Amino acid sequence: MQLFQRRSMAADYIPPMTPTRAWYRKLDWWIIFLLIAALAIRIIYLIHYRTLPEWSQLKMDHWYHHHWAQSIAGGNIVGDTTYFRAPLYVYCLGALYALFGDSLWVGRMFGLAIGLVTILLVYLIGKRSFGRTAGIIAASLEAVYPINIYFEGELLLDPLFTLLVLAALYRFLIWHEKSTARNLLVTAVLLGLAAITRPTVLIFGGVLIVWLLIRRSDLRTRIVNALVVVGGLAVIILPIFIRNVAVAGDPVLIASQGGINLYIGNNDAADGASSIMPEPYGTIWRIRDITHIAENAEGRTLKPGEISDYWERQASDWILSQPLEAAGLYVRKLGLSIGNREISNNRNIDAFFAGTAYFKYFPFGFALIFGLAVVGVIIAWGSSFEVRVMAIVIAGFLLVNSAFFVNSRFRQPTIPLLILLTGAVIVYVPELWRKRRQLLLAFGIGILAYALSWIPRVPASSGINIQPLLSRALAAYSDGDTRTSLAYARQAMQLNNTYPEVNLTMGVDYFRLQMTDSARYYFDREIALHPDRPKAYTNLGSLYLVNGQFAEARQFLEKARSLQPYDETAGMLWIRALARDSSVADTAVLAGVRAVLLAVTDDPSVVHEAAAALAQRGRLNEAADILSRGVTMKRPAIEMDDYAFERDFPDSPERFTRRIARLYALLGYVYGMQKNYDGAVRACRAAIERDSTIVDAYVNLASGLWSRGDVAQADSILTVATTRFPDNPQVRELRSRLRK
Repeated sequence: MQLFQRRSMAADYIPPMTPTRAWYRKLDWWIIFLLIAALAIRIIYLIHYRTLPEWSQLKMDHWYHHHWAQSIAGGNIVGDTTYFRAPLYVYCLGALYALFGDSLWVGRMFGLAIGLVTILLVYLIGKRSFGRTAGIIAASLEAVYPINIYFEGELLLDPLFTLLVLAALYRFLIWHEKSTARNLLVTAVLLGLAAITRPTVLIFGGVLIVWLLIRRSDLRTRIVNALVVVGGLAVIILPIFIRNVAVAGDPVLIASQGGINLYIGNNDAADGASSIMPEPYGTIWRIRDITHIAENAEGRTLKPGEISDYWERQASDWILSQPLEAAGLYVRKLGLSIGNREISNNRNIDAFFAGTAYFKYFPFGFALIFGLAVVGVIIAWGSSFEVRVMAIVIAGFLLVNSAFFVNSRFRQPTIPLLILLTGAVIVYVPELWRKRRQLLLAFGIGILAYALSWIPRVPASSGINIQPLLSRALAAYSDGDTRTSLAYARQAMQLNNTYPEVNLTMGVDYFRLQMTDSARYYFDREIALHPDRPKAYTNLGSLYLVNGQFAEARQFLEKARSLQPYDETAGMLWIRALARDSSVADTAVLAGVRAVLLAVTDDPSVVHEAAAALAQRGRLNEAADILSRGVTMKRPAIEMDDYAFERDFPDSPERFTRRIARLYALLGYVYGMQKNYDGAVRACRAAIERDSTIVDAYVNLASGLWSRGDVAQADSILTVATTRFPDNPQVRELRSRLRK
């Protein structure tokens, strides 16, 4: 008896359409009804989700995808540097933003559509592999499984990646039956598309090529099939490689994230489940941090691909120097990969699921489908090619992911495959009862797998989780609701008062509320607990600066800059603390400005602060020189921009343009002070063209025009300014003086 035998073609045969046979009778209405039900579940979930604060409180990866897609929708299609992450998902999202706008609904409805197609593919694979009933059962489980619904509603690449993996598998199974080059080519193209969504899938491309070369067949067929796969992959991947070389001169195949991801999962601080680096970076490391470390170590400027290579070497060195610890960590990651508990990566899944009844009370989780899938593999490994392929793909993902770090997102492609095997077991167990001994053995091992999945490897959080509270505190702070931010921070303090940045958040809230003694207490406490993290030093420096204690401010800001010399905020505050202190010589201010600008090379706000400080000190030539170079500054490449991971993205096209406009406005002022009125007029016009809300640009433009004798034009500009800013005293005073 062949176990899990696919139904015969005769059983699925549908006669040709005739005038008396309606087209709709060919449809499988069960899957139609199932897709409608799945759509209804997802719509209801999104409507519920819309009522939660988490809807707009996106996390790092969400914001990165959102901002990058906005940039693509705005016309930045080619990009500016090496891809840090594989681009396909974001380009799809960018295309949708260009068509329908950049609402969060657009991204989430895209995920919903992906989910529905995935359900259909599960049905098609299940029907082809194990029969219609198994396909219906598997598709039903796929439709209602909570983690699927959750990830489809996030702005993450995982649902698209899962869909492409399934599509490649489906076409591969068709090829295995029909052996046509076309189906093999489509398989390779789909695998290539999956690779430019998440490159780790390329391991399966390599396995497929090797298998095609060694399988039983004549030599010519083996070579041709292998070349078809290579060609299909190359058609998709080669343009990405060429683009990276052309744009950045960086020979990176797809993306440059691999090296740091490998290191995150293989270092002294790694726990296998967190995106964590050794202190002082922890979970809040940035691209600039890893770039700075790599470039300091190598003693030169590095391209993104070279930075990735550096971190890959660091990970390899750690593994080779501590093989037993590395092996133990790898085993732990494998255990986490099959754990019943969903492991968070961006948003805390435990806390989020606890607030959504459907997720909270769903009757089963990963352990059940994992255990039943193990039963299916044991029963049918020897008789079913489809089962062997699914088992190999599942094992491949778990093994490859565990080389890096693991979480629920990364194991998402295994879920539909586990569900397919589960559906097959449910259907075939009655038929297999005659082989009770084999069946009981398989179920015994499946129960062990089920129990293994329940072993706790990540301690469950008790009560309210601290990270969601800190996220809500930061979101409220960004909205200007400091009291609410403080309330969330206090709750977080009650749960864990030593957690990184919880004291910092308290201090920032008190600082904004002008309760400086309380702010200082929490900043000092943050420093005592985490002395190598720079933010508390920066905030203490800011506090002393506000109080006019310039020497003390410089002491803390100098410490912050020693830890992170490329930090914009610490650099700007350092310049301010120098410029406002009358005991500091002009030459010292100029030296401080140059040091900061040498470390922070791509931030218009730092240039503005530097030029304003020099102008205040009367160093107009140096200020004009800095501003003249600053207005030519290009936006940082979004692919490697840390701010793209944040809600307030200062380097978005609109906001960056406004920041450049401020430089032009200040340049106009400086030119005016130098009596270079033509330059002042040009600079102020450029400022207004970029941002028509800068009052000073109108005032300085009118002053420049007036000073060079263009009274009528000056009056015209002030007329416009009066309309735009009717309550501004500078505009009224200048217009009054002009008309006397």
